[in-house]
Amino acid sequence: MHKSNESTDISFEELRHRIILSENISPSERELLLGILEGRLIAPMTSDTMSKKLFSPDTHPERFDFIMQHVMNNPFIKSAHSAANEPPVESEKSKRSITDLSAWLRDNSIASLEFQNIAREFPFSRSEIYTSRMLLLQYSASENRNKGDIDYHNVNGVILVIIMRNTPDFLKRTDSSRYIHRFTEIVSDSGIRVPLLRKTAFVQLDKALEQYLNNSYNEDEDRELLLELAMLSDPNNPRVKEAAMENSALKDIYTDAASFTSDFTTQHQLLLDELEILDRNSTEKYWEEKGEEKINALYSWLHENNRDSDVWKAMDDPGYRARLLKEFNAVKENK
Repeated sequence: MHKSNESTDISFEELRHRIILSENISPSERELLLGILEGRLIAPMTSDTMSKKLFSPDTHPERFDFIMQHVMNNPFIKSAHSAANEPPVESEKSKRSITDLSAWLRDNSIASLEFQNIAREFPFSRSEIYTSRMLLLQYSASENRNKGDIDYHNVNGVILVIIMRNTPDFLKRTDSSRYIHRFTEIVSDSGIRVPLLRKTAFVQLDKALEQYLNNSYNEDEDRELLLELAMLSDPNNPRVKEAAMENSALKDIYTDAASFTSDFTTQHQLLLDELEILDRNSTEKYWEEKGEEKINALYSWLHENNRDSDVWKAMDDPGYRARLLKEFNAVKENK
Protein backbone atom coordinates (compact mmCIF):
# COMPACT_ATOMS: atom_id res chain seq x y z
CA MET A 1 0.00 0.00 0.00
CA HIS A 2 2.24 2.79 -1.24
CA LYS A 3 -0.19 5.47 -2.34
CA SER A 4 -0.50 9.18 -2.45
CA ASN A 5 -3.63 11.17 -3.06
CA GLU A 6 -4.17 14.41 -4.96
CA SER A 7 -6.28 15.80 -2.11
CA THR A 8 -3.40 15.40 0.37
CA ASP A 9 0.18 16.60 0.53
CA ILE A 10 1.52 13.64 2.47
CA SER A 11 2.24 10.13 1.21
CA PHE A 12 1.81 6.78 2.96
CA GLU A 13 5.55 6.66 3.73
CA GLU A 14 5.59 10.23 5.07
CA LEU A 15 2.60 9.59 7.30
CA ARG A 16 4.18 6.39 8.63
CA HIS A 17 7.42 8.26 9.27
CA ARG A 18 5.56 10.98 11.16
CA ILE A 19 3.80 8.43 13.36
CA ILE A 20 7.02 6.57 14.17
CA LEU A 21 8.96 9.73 15.05
CA SER A 22 6.22 11.52 16.99
CA GLU A 23 7.33 12.27 20.56
CA ASN A 24 3.81 12.87 21.87
CA ILE A 25 2.37 9.36 21.63
CA SER A 26 2.80 6.25 23.74
CA PRO A 27 3.81 2.84 22.34
CA SER A 28 0.17 1.63 22.45
CA GLU A 29 -1.02 4.77 20.66
CA ARG A 30 1.70 4.37 18.04
CA GLU A 31 0.66 0.75 17.49
CA LEU A 32 -2.97 1.88 16.99
CA LEU A 33 -2.01 4.50 14.40
CA LEU A 34 0.29 2.11 12.52
CA GLY A 35 -2.43 -0.54 12.65
CA ILE A 36 -4.89 1.91 11.08
CA LEU A 37 -2.36 2.89 8.44
CA GLU A 38 -1.61 -0.74 7.57
CA GLY A 39 -5.28 -1.77 7.56
CA ARG A 40 -5.07 -4.06 10.61
CA LEU A 41 -7.14 -1.96 13.02
CA ILE A 42 -10.27 0.19 12.91
CA ALA A 43 -9.93 3.90 13.62
CA PRO A 44 -11.62 5.31 16.73
CA MET A 45 -15.31 5.80 16.00
CA THR A 46 -15.42 8.97 18.11
CA SER A 47 -12.99 10.90 15.91
CA ASP A 48 -14.36 13.86 13.99
CA THR A 49 -14.17 12.23 10.57
CA MET A 50 -15.49 8.82 11.67
CA SER A 51 -18.34 9.98 13.93
CA LYS A 52 -19.74 12.22 11.20
CA LYS A 53 -19.77 9.32 8.74
CA LEU A 54 -21.21 6.78 11.18
CA PHE A 55 -23.78 8.76 13.18
CA SER A 56 -24.99 11.66 11.04
CA PRO A 57 -28.72 12.27 11.63
CA ASP A 58 -29.10 12.71 7.86
CA THR A 59 -27.40 9.52 6.63
CA HIS A 60 -27.98 7.33 9.71
CA PRO A 61 -30.88 8.75 11.74
CA GLU A 62 -31.55 5.34 13.33
CA ARG A 63 -28.04 5.31 14.86
CA PHE A 64 -28.33 8.89 16.07
CA ASP A 65 -31.77 8.18 17.53
CA PHE A 66 -30.66 4.98 19.28
CA ILE A 67 -27.91 6.71 21.25
CA MET A 68 -30.10 9.71 22.12
CA GLN A 69 -33.10 7.59 23.11
CA HIS A 70 -31.19 5.07 25.20
CA VAL A 71 -28.88 7.54 26.92
CA MET A 72 -31.78 9.87 27.82
CA ASN A 73 -34.25 7.05 28.58
CA ASN A 74 -36.69 8.65 26.17
CA PRO A 75 -38.08 6.50 23.31
CA PHE A 76 -39.85 9.49 21.77
CA ILE A 77 -36.67 11.21 20.55
CA LYS A 78 -36.89 11.05 16.75
CA SER A 79 -34.65 13.06 14.42
CA ALA A 80 -36.15 14.81 11.39
CA HIS A 81 -32.95 16.10 9.76
CA SER A 82 -29.63 17.61 10.70
CA ALA A 83 -29.20 21.08 12.11
CA ALA A 84 -25.59 21.27 10.99
CA ASN A 85 -25.16 25.02 11.32
CA GLU A 86 -27.36 25.46 14.37
CA PRO A 87 -26.36 26.41 17.00
CA PRO A 88 -23.15 28.31 16.12
CA VAL A 89 -20.15 26.04 15.54
CA GLU A 90 -17.21 25.89 17.91
CA SER A 91 -13.74 27.26 17.25
CA GLU A 92 -12.10 25.76 14.16
CA LYS A 93 -9.13 24.78 16.33
CA SER A 94 -11.28 22.55 18.53
CA LYS A 95 -13.18 21.00 15.61
CA ARG A 96 -11.25 17.73 15.60
CA SER A 97 -11.30 17.23 19.37
CA ILE A 98 -15.04 18.00 19.72
CA THR A 99 -17.63 16.90 17.18
CA ASP A 100 -21.25 18.08 17.39
CA LEU A 101 -23.95 16.26 15.46
CA SER A 102 -27.11 18.34 15.84
CA ALA A 103 -30.61 17.55 14.61
CA TRP A 104 -34.05 19.04 14.51
CA LEU A 105 -36.39 16.51 16.07
CA ARG A 106 -39.87 15.70 14.86
CA ASP A 107 -41.39 17.72 17.71
CA ASN A 108 -39.44 20.79 16.44
CA SER A 109 -36.93 20.72 19.29
CA ILE A 110 -33.15 20.46 18.88
CA ALA A 111 -30.87 17.66 20.05
CA SER A 112 -27.10 17.43 19.84
CA LEU A 113 -24.83 14.40 20.09
CA GLU A 114 -21.31 15.49 21.00
CA PHE A 115 -18.13 13.41 20.89
CA GLN A 116 -15.29 14.72 23.05
CA ASN A 117 -11.91 13.16 22.24
CA ILE A 118 -9.90 15.10 24.82
CA ALA A 119 -10.59 14.93 28.56
CA ARG A 120 -11.79 18.37 29.63
CA GLU A 121 -11.99 19.68 33.16
CA PHE A 122 -14.76 22.18 32.32
CA PRO A 123 -17.50 20.14 30.60
CA PHE A 124 -20.29 21.55 32.78
CA SER A 125 -19.45 25.17 31.99
CA ARG A 126 -19.19 24.42 28.30
CA SER A 127 -22.45 22.47 28.25
CA GLU A 128 -24.24 25.33 30.02
CA ILE A 129 -23.07 27.79 27.37
CA TYR A 130 -23.75 25.44 24.46
CA THR A 131 -27.25 24.42 25.55
CA SER A 132 -28.07 28.06 26.26
CA ARG A 133 -27.29 28.80 22.62
CA MET A 134 -29.44 25.87 21.57
CA LEU A 135 -32.32 27.04 23.75
CA LEU A 136 -32.05 30.61 22.47
CA LEU A 137 -32.32 29.30 18.92
CA GLN A 138 -35.24 27.15 19.98
CA TYR A 139 -37.03 30.09 21.57
CA SER A 140 -36.38 32.38 18.62
CA ALA A 141 -38.08 30.28 15.97
CA SER A 142 -38.57 26.82 14.57
CA GLU A 143 -39.34 25.33 11.20
CA ASN A 144 -43.12 25.36 11.61
CA ARG A 145 -43.57 28.34 13.92
CA ASN A 146 -42.74 32.00 13.72
CA LYS A 147 -41.06 33.74 16.62
CA GLY A 148 -44.30 35.48 17.50
CA ASP A 149 -46.00 32.11 18.02
CA ILE A 150 -43.50 31.03 20.70
CA ASP A 151 -43.64 32.04 24.34
CA TYR A 152 -42.47 30.68 27.67
CA HIS A 153 -45.37 28.23 27.78
CA ASN A 154 -44.78 26.41 24.51
CA VAL A 155 -41.04 26.66 23.83
CA ASN A 156 -39.49 23.23 23.34
CA GLY A 157 -36.55 22.06 25.37
CA VAL A 158 -33.14 21.01 24.05
CA ILE A 159 -31.10 17.86 24.59
CA LEU A 160 -27.32 17.49 24.70
CA VAL A 161 -25.59 14.11 25.03
CA ILE A 162 -21.83 14.32 25.55
CA ILE A 163 -19.83 11.18 24.77
CA MET A 164 -16.46 11.46 26.55
CA ARG A 165 -13.73 9.27 25.12
CA ASN A 166 -11.57 9.84 28.20
CA THR A 167 -12.91 10.66 31.64
CA PRO A 168 -11.72 13.99 33.09
CA ASP A 169 -10.04 13.83 36.50
CA PHE A 170 -12.89 15.45 38.42
CA LEU A 171 -15.27 12.67 37.34
CA LYS A 172 -12.73 9.97 38.22
CA ARG A 173 -12.80 11.29 41.77
CA THR A 174 -16.58 10.89 42.12
CA ASP A 175 -17.89 7.92 44.06
CA SER A 176 -20.39 6.65 41.52
CA SER A 177 -20.77 3.28 39.83
CA ARG A 178 -22.60 4.90 36.91
CA TYR A 179 -21.02 5.91 33.61
CA ILE A 180 -24.01 8.00 32.47
CA HIS A 181 -24.84 11.18 34.36
CA ARG A 182 -28.14 12.83 33.40
CA PHE A 183 -29.17 16.34 34.35
CA THR A 184 -32.88 16.78 33.70
CA GLU A 185 -34.03 18.91 36.63
CA ILE A 186 -32.85 21.41 39.20
CA VAL A 187 -33.41 21.14 42.94
CA SER A 188 -33.51 24.16 45.23
CA ASP A 189 -31.97 24.15 48.72
CA SER A 190 -35.56 24.02 50.02
CA GLY A 191 -36.30 20.84 48.07
CA ILE A 192 -38.29 22.26 45.14
CA ARG A 193 -37.75 20.23 41.96
CA VAL A 194 -38.15 21.89 38.57
CA PRO A 195 -37.67 20.21 35.16
CA LEU A 196 -35.00 21.74 32.97
CA LEU A 197 -35.54 22.94 29.43
CA ARG A 198 -31.86 22.14 28.86
CA LYS A 199 -31.42 18.41 29.44
CA THR A 200 -27.83 17.14 29.39
CA ALA A 201 -26.17 13.75 29.81
CA PHE A 202 -22.45 12.98 30.20
CA VAL A 203 -21.28 9.52 29.14
CA GLN A 204 -17.91 8.03 30.21
CA LEU A 205 -16.83 5.65 27.45
CA ASP A 206 -13.72 4.33 29.21
CA LYS A 207 -15.75 3.51 32.32
CA ALA A 208 -18.44 1.80 30.24
CA LEU A 209 -15.76 -0.35 28.56
CA GLU A 210 -14.21 -1.25 31.89
CA GLN A 211 -17.56 -2.31 33.35
CA TYR A 212 -18.46 -4.29 30.23
CA LEU A 213 -15.18 -6.23 30.22
CA ASN A 214 -15.27 -6.82 33.99
CA ASN A 215 -19.00 -7.63 34.10
CA SER A 216 -19.23 -5.07 36.90
CA TYR A 217 -22.18 -3.06 35.60
CA ASN A 218 -25.41 -2.63 37.56
CA GLU A 219 -28.22 -5.14 37.14
CA ASP A 220 -30.55 -2.51 35.68
CA GLU A 221 -28.13 -1.45 32.94
CA ASP A 222 -29.25 -1.12 29.33
CA ARG A 223 -26.90 -3.85 28.06
CA GLU A 224 -27.45 -3.12 24.38
CA LEU A 225 -26.42 0.48 24.96
CA LEU A 226 -23.49 -0.64 27.14
CA LEU A 227 -22.18 -2.84 24.32
CA GLU A 228 -22.39 0.03 21.84
CA LEU A 229 -20.56 2.34 24.25
CA ALA A 230 -17.86 -0.30 24.76
CA MET A 231 -17.54 -0.53 20.98
CA LEU A 232 -17.20 3.24 20.71
CA SER A 233 -14.50 3.14 23.37
CA ASP A 234 -12.44 0.35 21.78
CA PRO A 235 -13.68 -1.14 18.49
CA ASN A 236 -10.55 -3.30 18.26
CA ASN A 237 -11.08 -5.17 21.53
CA PRO A 238 -11.63 -8.84 20.49
CA ARG A 239 -14.32 -9.53 23.07
CA VAL A 240 -16.24 -6.36 22.25
CA LYS A 241 -15.98 -6.99 18.52
CA GLU A 242 -17.18 -10.59 18.84
CA ALA A 243 -20.27 -9.52 20.81
CA ALA A 244 -21.01 -6.58 18.53
CA MET A 245 -20.88 -8.77 15.41
CA GLU A 246 -23.81 -10.75 16.81
CA ASN A 247 -25.95 -7.60 16.82
CA SER A 248 -27.10 -6.63 13.32
CA ALA A 249 -27.13 -2.87 13.97
CA LEU A 250 -23.67 -2.86 15.54
CA LYS A 251 -22.36 -5.19 12.85
CA ASP A 252 -23.43 -2.63 10.23
CA ILE A 253 -21.55 0.10 12.12
CA TYR A 254 -18.44 -2.10 12.24
CA THR A 255 -18.69 -2.83 8.52
CA ASP A 256 -18.95 0.87 7.69
CA ALA A 257 -16.11 1.75 10.06
CA ALA A 258 -13.84 -0.85 8.47
CA SER A 259 -14.70 0.45 5.02
CA PHE A 260 -14.00 4.06 5.96
CA THR A 261 -10.72 3.10 7.66
CA SER A 262 -9.48 1.25 4.57
CA ASP A 263 -10.26 4.14 2.19
CA PHE A 264 -6.97 6.01 1.79
CA THR A 265 -8.43 9.53 1.63
CA THR A 266 -10.58 8.96 4.71
CA GLN A 267 -7.77 7.08 6.44
CA HIS A 268 -5.44 10.02 5.87
CA GLN A 269 -7.89 12.39 7.56
CA LEU A 270 -8.56 9.92 10.40
CA LEU A 271 -4.84 9.68 11.16
CA LEU A 272 -4.45 13.46 11.09
CA ASP A 273 -7.41 13.67 13.50
CA GLU A 274 -5.75 11.20 15.85
CA LEU A 275 -2.32 12.81 15.68
CA GLU A 276 -3.82 16.19 16.54
CA ILE A 277 -5.86 14.70 19.40
CA LEU A 278 -2.83 12.92 20.84
CA ASP A 279 -0.71 16.05 20.44
CA ARG A 280 -3.30 18.17 22.24
CA ASN A 281 -3.68 15.57 24.98
CA SER A 282 0.08 15.62 25.50
CA THR A 283 0.10 19.40 25.55
CA GLU A 284 -2.76 19.56 28.05
CA LYS A 285 -0.88 17.21 30.38
CA TYR A 286 2.22 19.36 29.98
CA TRP A 287 0.32 22.46 31.02
CA GLU A 288 -1.21 20.69 34.00
CA GLU A 289 2.31 19.92 35.18
CA LYS A 290 3.56 23.44 34.56
CA GLY A 291 0.68 24.97 36.46
CA GLU A 292 -1.28 28.16 36.25
CA GLU A 293 1.63 30.35 37.34
CA LYS A 294 3.56 29.57 34.15
CA ILE A 295 0.52 30.32 32.02
CA ASN A 296 -0.03 33.67 33.67
CA ALA A 297 3.64 34.57 33.28
CA LEU A 298 3.46 33.81 29.55
CA TYR A 299 0.30 35.90 29.11
CA SER A 300 1.82 38.82 31.00
CA TRP A 301 4.92 38.70 28.81
CA LEU A 302 2.81 38.67 25.64
CA HIS A 303 0.74 41.60 26.88
CA GLU A 304 3.85 43.62 27.77
CA ASN A 305 5.11 43.06 24.22
CA ASN A 306 1.84 44.18 22.58
CA ARG A 307 0.94 40.66 21.49
CA ASP A 308 -2.60 40.45 22.83
CA SER A 309 -3.73 38.61 19.69
CA ASP A 310 -1.33 35.81 20.63
CA VAL A 311 -2.89 35.66 24.09
CA TRP A 312 -6.30 34.93 22.57
CA LYS A 313 -4.88 32.33 20.21
CA ALA A 314 -2.98 30.65 23.05
CA MET A 315 -6.09 30.48 25.22
CA ASP A 316 -7.93 28.60 22.45
CA ASP A 317 -5.14 26.41 21.06
CA PRO A 318 -2.93 24.38 23.46
CA GLY A 319 -0.46 23.53 20.69
CA TYR A 320 0.04 27.20 19.83
CA ARG A 321 0.33 27.95 23.55
CA ALA A 322 3.10 25.37 23.92
CA ARG A 323 5.07 26.95 21.06
CA LEU A 324 4.75 30.36 22.67
CA LEU A 325 5.98 28.92 25.96
CA LYS A 326 9.12 27.62 24.25
CA GLU A 327 9.68 31.08 22.77
CA PHE A 328 9.10 32.65 26.18
CA ASN A 329 11.56 30.30 27.88
CA ALA A 330 14.19 30.92 25.18
CA VAL A 331 13.92 34.69 25.69
CA LYS A 332 14.27 34.29 29.45
CA GLU A 333 17.34 32.04 29.06
CA ASN A 334 19.08 34.57 26.78
CA LYS A 335 18.65 37.46 29.20
